[in-house]
Amino acid sequence: MISRELELRNAGGLHARPATFFAETAAKFEAVVTVKFKDKQADGKRVIGLMRLGAKQGDSVTIVADGADEAEAIESLAGFLAHIDG
Repeated sequence: MISRELELRNAGGLHARPATFFAETAAKFEAVVTVKFKDKQADGKRVIGLMRLGAKQGDSVTIVADGADEAEAIESLAGFLAHIDG
């Protein structure tokens, strides 16, 4: 299991479009992906769950990946969050 904490930089946080792209990217990996924010967590492969976290610009989220390709999943998803702009 690998985890990484990241700050959301885009103006909308994990709203519909970034949540959709994040879930689509996570779905490419075998690893189980979980996103944690405050006292909530969501399946990283489910758009609605990601949006329900309510994470906004400036908030820190933790991505957790557990599985055969966990390192690749974390790198890909962290890179995605670092570069989304809205």
